[in-house]
Parts: sequence; C-alpha cells; structure tokens
Amino acid sequence: MNRVLSMITLAMFVLFLQSCVKTTEAVVGEPYSRIYRVEDISIDIGDDRININGNLADYNEEYDSDSRRFYKAIDTNLTYSGKRPALTSATMSRSCWCAVDWRLCDVDIITLDDYDDAHKAGSSINDLCQVWYEYKHSYILRPLEDLTYGTAMLTDYYPYSWSSTTVGGFSICLFKRSEDNHPKKEYPEYKKFAYQRNNTTPFPPVEVRITDAFGREFIKSVE
Repeated sequence: MNRVLSMITLAMFVLFLQSCVKTTEAVVGEPYSRIYRVEDISIDIGDDRININGNLADYNEEYDSDSRRFYKAIDTNLTYSGKRPALTSATMSRSCWCAVDWRLCDVDIITLDDYDDAHKAGSSINDLCQVWYEYKHSYILRPLEDLTYGTAMLTDYYPYSWSSTTVGGFSICLFKRSEDNHPKKEYPEYKKFAYQRNNTTPFPPVEVRITDAFGREFIKSVE
C-alpha cells in the first residue's frame, strides 16, 4: 500500500514539475543580430507548395550596416517585443535571431502548361497562390497578389537550425479557386496552430520570377 502511495505521489510531483516548465518567454526590444543578403534563389516543389529559399552571401558587416540604415530611414523597427517559445538546450540556436533582406518588389508564378480556362500556358496564376513566411517570430500568410514592394522586406532566419521552416525563405501554395485564397493572417510563433491547406492542389510546371529593389531578377523553372 505504501509503495502504491509513493508511486502516486511521485507521479503527481512529476506532473507538478512539468506544469512549472515555461513554454513561452517574454522578449523586449530584441534586435536582429545579423542581416544577410540574397545572392540567388533555390526552389523545390512539393505536393502542394513551392519552397523558395535564398542562397545567402557570407555575412558582411558593411552590408548589415547599410541594411540597418535603410530600414531606419523608412522607420522600420528592427526589434521584436512579445512572446516566443521558451528556449531550451535543444533550441538555443534560435536565440541567434537573424534576418534575410529580400526587399521584394514582385513575385510572379507563370504556368508553363494550360492550367484551366482562365490560366493558359504563359499566364500568371498569382490569383490562386498564397505565400507563407516568417517575420518577427510570427507566421504570416497572405495572397500572393498582396505581396508588393514594402509588404515583405525581411524574413526571419536562424542560421544554425536544421528545420526547413527557418531558412529565411518563403513557401507558396496553390488553391483550386481564387475564392479560397483568404486574406492576410498572422500567427505568433508561440501559439501552436494547425495550418490547413484546404482546397489546395499540386502545382503544374511553372516558372518563378522574382524582382527586388536592388534591380535584380531571379528566374527559375520547376516541374
């Protein structure tokens, strides 16, 4: 009997300790530690999305300083205050909170095959696409047509994390109908959410065209 009571007491104590473990932590005025420049892009295509990642230049202090001056001049706050998942020994790399400076002007997804009656080969399917990226510890989802200069300048980047969601790029998914492409939504990273891709469909062969404020154009085809 005493042994059973001891086991119950131990179990209750373990549950108590688990309840005391912090799952989130407050962050006040945390700045980006480094800002990186995109040299080129790489693209892979999955069942229901395209992943666009930046091939980044080595860290350059001069570029970092120039980037910070640019954002300061347009009154962009390069610090974050709020909550984030509490760091553990396994996630300590995420304390190195960096950014990729995309300064996107336009992202255009061109279908290479006839997709439907309204989207013939060589036409844009942006109205059916949704973009997903991370900024200041939040997941941001918005119609691709909403992505214009000034709306997606920086993305979060964790250089020492293996996770595919922390590489500083963005993902694009394709809906069957433009009506299913919902308005912009933002999900703080510390709040767990099940991202539902209802009514999405695999991409046809496409050409991805990206232009930025540095006057560059990146063009990649994926099938």
